[in-house]
Amino acid sequence: MNSPVLLAAIATIGFGIWPLVARFASLSPILLAVVVSIGSTIGVIGGAVFIQENVAFQTRNIVLAVLAGLINAVGFVAYSKLISNTSWDLST
Repeated sequence: MNSPVLLAAIATIGFGIWPLVARFASLSPILLAVVVSIGSTIGVIGGAVFIQENVAFQTRNIVLAVLAGLINAVGFVAYSKLISNTSWDLST
């Protein structure tokens, strides 16, 4: 599965649908962020079984990846608060 078009289609569907499903969960923003993150982690680990790439683990690379994850977490928690509030008519 190395087709850029197929990967873009899968990403579009995934990023377009998960907020709608999460909104119907009726969870608090933080709990929603935690549960979706756990689900994402399970999915990524499951996908890693099928995608085996040789990557050099260097300290700089790991630090930058962790920094990117922390930046993503801030936005993700804010987004979770946005979609979990059913009084705001955003995605329905």
